[in-house]
Amino acid sequence: MKYLLDGKPITLDSADVISSGGEATVFRHNNQAIKIYTQPTADRAKKLAALLPLTSGLPPEVIAPQRLIYDEKGKTAVGFAMHLLDAGYAEVRKLATKKYRQKAGISAAEVTDLFINAWCTLSMIHRAGMVVGDFNDLNVMFKTATMLFIDVDSFQFGVYPCLVGTEAFTDPRAAIFKGRLALKPENDWYAFLVLWFRALTLAHPYGGTHPKVPLLAERARQRITIFDPAVTKPEIAYPFELLSDDLLHLYDQWFAKGNRGALPLDALQTYRDSLMRCPTCGASYPANRAYCPLCHTSGLTPAQSVRVLLETGGPIVTWTLAGGTLRAIAHEKDQAVLYEVANGVTRRIVLFGALPDATYAFLADKLIISPTPESDELLIVDIAASTPSAFLKTTTDRYANRGALFAVSNRSLYRIAGGALMRGQFDYGQLVERQVLAIARGQTWFCAASDDQGRERLFGYFRTLQMYSHWLLTDGEQYTADLTPLDAGELLIDNAVKFASGSVLITRLTQANGADRVRLDEIDLHGKLLQAKVLNDPAQLEAFEPIDAPAYSRDVLLHATDRGVIQHRLSNDAEKLFMHTVSAVRRGDTLIPHEDGLLAISERRIVHIRAR
Repeated sequence: MKYLLDGKPITLDSADVISSGGEATVFRHNNQAIKIYTQPTADRAKKLAALLPLTSGLPPEVIAPQRLIYDEKGKTAVGFAMHLLDAGYAEVRKLATKKYRQKAGISAAEVTDLFINAWCTLSMIHRAGMVVGDFNDLNVMFKTATMLFIDVDSFQFGVYPCLVGTEAFTDPRAAIFKGRLALKPENDWYAFLVLWFRALTLAHPYGGTHPKVPLLAERARQRITIFDPAVTKPEIAYPFELLSDDLLHLYDQWFAKGNRGALPLDALQTYRDSLMRCPTCGASYPANRAYCPLCHTSGLTPAQSVRVLLETGGPIVTWTLAGGTLRAIAHEKDQAVLYEVANGVTRRIVLFGALPDATYAFLADKLIISPTPESDELLIVDIAASTPSAFLKTTTDRYANRGALFAVSNRSLYRIAGGALMRGQFDYGQLVERQVLAIARGQTWFCAASDDQGRERLFGYFRTLQMYSHWLLTDGEQYTADLTPLDAGELLIDNAVKFASGSVLITRLTQANGADRVRLDEIDLHGKLLQAKVLNDPAQLEAFEPIDAPAYSRDVLLHATDRGVIQHRLSNDAEKLFMHTVSAVRRGDTLIPHEDGLLAISERRIVHIRAR
């Protein structure tokens, strides 16, 4: 694909795609990002031309267009160049994910520091005469204590409106003029408060379930907040006692009373100054609370059919169970700690300083580590001896602008090298590898697993612009995976893959028309589609927070809830509650089929639940 930048020809390749959605595709090119619209229009070109002279008044935290990109003939503006973000930035959406928060060790204090930074940036955007408009959890990125605003071409300024909105963050009081949103700065502050509330509590201020008003957007219009007595709070949410009384009053004024205006910085700083750190769990909570709300509500009372396998002093960030040995890594007091449980004996070893952004995986007696999202290195540590030691170092490719891409089965390490997917096994102190298949450079994603007979399976996809080609490797044979296609304009946010003895379930979290949905596609071991579902109801979506939490076997999902484990049949939507699991699990726990029951992994505990 050929274009003109500064009057000079450039070529953009599908291998350099960073992200792709219904509206545009973003490429990496010479240490900058290039956004190309799927359907360029004269109106877009006019807005971009008017925006460029105004970007000098924006702070560096706003990733604004810098130069226009034209078609090959130089006649039509089809996109723009902008600053390229490094792989260390993540969407603000992740702050509302318990699993991510636990792994990264991000407290309410650190969340608020991020939003104080964002408050300053948003204030400067408003002083520049602009309104973000489509202010949502996918177009604000964060790293340490800095937030960056992207998708600046959708900002409202002058005579140019913001043409899109995201349902969960659009102010229900926003005015509509001639069929379009006519936004004010106070509408941005509404979205800001929604984002901050979600990051602090993991819930939407109009979230939960209501017996008579099921839709979140309608509850927002009627000002039925999550604090309303008729609303059932999402089970995965943090306790509201983590919020200060002043903050609860502020949320009540905006969300229940409908007040608007400029949000004072003092509201954030006062809450930040009120926080103390719990010495037991590390949570931040208001110092005037009598106890830590998180510790006070986190206890479980296992039933007789539940056996506690492991309890740790910090969040569990990875685990595996192979050959009768349970292994886990926990982050405890800024240290990465290895636990091994076998034959009723627990071994605990301090490995090294905690790596909050690392990805870990176990392969027999080796620990595979991707230390940071920016690194393409894989560090392999031998954990067989009483003192773990470095074994070897290798590299792998990355998918788009994410971290190092690798996967493990019970026997093999899969990585990408030289344009190929490689399978490696340890033999006499060496990593011996062979090529499995050719891949699309920078646009390949995959995962791996072993079944109960040790046979290895891989599922993955190649991305070409906005198209996904899914594939499945079963017993060394490659098949095309027949997944339902995404709708026009539907954006893939995340995916998870579960393998059963004769089938595979692919769960995709997507966003379409500003609303989240979950796609479930069940395929056989030759890639043939068995059944598919699309979930839109917020109550259904809660069961997939995080997206990989449910356990899976053919036609069956098992969800952890505060009422116990619920079985859901995909074919007929029939549900069954296992009463003996009441008080054994909590919403958000990860479930894994194991022997005669389930493993349930919570923040600091792994239990085995026997079937009945």
